[in-house]
Amino acid sequence: MLAKIHKNVEGRIILALCDTELIRKKFVEGDLQIDLTSEFYQGEEKTEDEIKEMIKPVHVINAVGEKSIELLKKLDLVENIITIAGVPHAEVILVKDE
Repeated sequence: MLAKIHKNVEGRIILALCDTELIRKKFVEGDLQIDLTSEFYQGEEKTEDEIKEMIKPVHVINAVGEKSIELLKKLDLVENIITIAGVPHAEVILVKDE
């Protein structure tokens, strides 16, 4: 899996998580699309253990692909999953005490 950390203007940490074989592809179904051609998802290859550590300070996770979603399911972080052109996608908001 590929993982990349982003920070938004409020300082919130966003993790982009994507199955490696999906990168640089675009999936469209009706009005919905997942565009994995942008830099947003083009992170570094990480193991599940590395990703688990990366998640600790994260506020939002954008995940695309079966492996990425399965990891989030194992960690009990995701319930609502949509599928676009056969590709699962989830956005997870993690509530942090600040």
